Amino acid sequence: MIDIYPTYAVVTYRLSDEYELPWGRARTDMYGGCSDGYPWFAYDGLEDAWPVDTYEDKYLVRQAVPAEMTIGLTTGSAATSDTHDIRAEVCMEPGGVSTAVRVYMVQVLDNYPDVPEYARNCFMQAAETEDILVHPGDCVEVERTFTFDAVNMSRKDDIKIIAWAQVPADLWPAEVFQTAQMGWPFQMREGIFADGFETGDMTLWSASNP
Repeated sequence: MIDIYPTYAVVTYRLSDEYELPWGRARTDMYGGCSDGYPWFAYDGLEDAWPVDTYEDKYLVRQAVPAEMTIGLTTGSAATSDTHDIRAEVCMEPGGVSTAVRVYMVQVLDNYPDVPEYARNCFMQAAETEDILVHPGDCVEVERTFTFDAVNMSRKDDIKIIAWAQVPADLWPAEVFQTAQMGWPFQMREGIFADGFETGDMTLWSASNP
């Protein structure tokens, strides 16, 4: 689906293996946890998408819902070759309503790790979240700095930044209003967002949308 639908933004959090990171585990806990060895996911923070053959139909339903909010991603001048300032501009259409959102920005590495071969958009790091209020016809900018380690810099073509605006909440369900993704050398797309939780011993790839 990632290859078929360029606007489908997925973050996969590895669990219970050497690739697990604290932020990914905390993201899992927001959804009430994930049983080791079992894929779990939801679209836009609302819709449980199991079983796997419901992925595409539920994605298309959410894709058809008009969005009053937009996100634009841009990058500033690199402080060094491995450090970049990333700006997310969150805007509300003039006909929308004032909305409070929590802005997330994370970095993933696609096609990583090498095993299993179907691994996509592995979570690598997250910036500090920020709660903002967006009014109709206005935009709010959130800027964060990302530094890419040696593993990422050795696979630069697989680096992506994914940003999303979500209901400020610590537990699921928390709707995602809009998302955007930008791949190296940082070309932005907007679309549907998904969180994926993948355990080290599972045999199926999972995607979820917070």
